[in-house]
Amino acid sequence: MSSSVRAIDEGRTSITVGSRSEAEEILLGKFQGDGYRNAAGFDGKGTRQYFGSKSGTYHWDDQLGADGRVLGHGAGNRDGDLPHLQIHTFVVSARRQPSTQNSYAWVWAFPLRDGRFRVSTVEIPKPFVDEDACFGEEDIERVHVATVETVEEIDTVVRELGVDPETLDAPWKNDFPL
Repeated sequence: MSSSVRAIDEGRTSITVGSRSEAEEILLGKFQGDGYRNAAGFDGKGTRQYFGSKSGTYHWDDQLGADGRVLGHGAGNRDGDLPHLQIHTFVVSARRQPSTQNSYAWVWAFPLRDGRFRVSTVEIPKPFVDEDACFGEEDIERVHVATVETVEEIDTVVRELGVDPETLDAPWKNDFPL
C-alpha cells in the first residue's frame, strides 16, 4: 500500500490497489478529516447540484450493468472495466490553450498534506469532458507537473505556463472536469 500512497503524493490521479478494503484504508488515511463528502447515490450532475461541485467528494463506482461494465461508464471508458473508488480532490483551476483542437486544457493546483502544493497542466480529450465521462490517468496528457512551497510560487509556475494566476478559481467556474 505504501507505493499507492506515494503515487498519490506524487500527483497520480489513478492507482490500482488489491482490494476494496485497501482503497478504503487509503481514503481514510489520506483524506479523512479534510472535509471530503460522500456523494454516493448521485451522478456527476446531481453531485454538482447538491454540493455545488464534485470537488471534495468521493463515491464508489461499483455497480455493474448487464454488460458487466461499471454503470455509467461507456465501452470506450477504461474506468468501466473495474469497480473503483472515485475521489475528487480540492483544487483551483484555470483554462489554458490546448496543444490540439481535440482537447481541452487546464492548469490546476491542489494542497498536499505536508503544506506544499502540486501544480499540474493537463489536457483531456473533448469527448470525456463533453459527455461528462469518467477518465483515468491513462486518458489524459499531463503537460507539466511541479510541487511548490508557497502560493507565490504557484503564481510563478502558472505564469510560466502562459496563464494569468488571477484566473485560478473554483473548478466549476471554468468547467474543469473533476
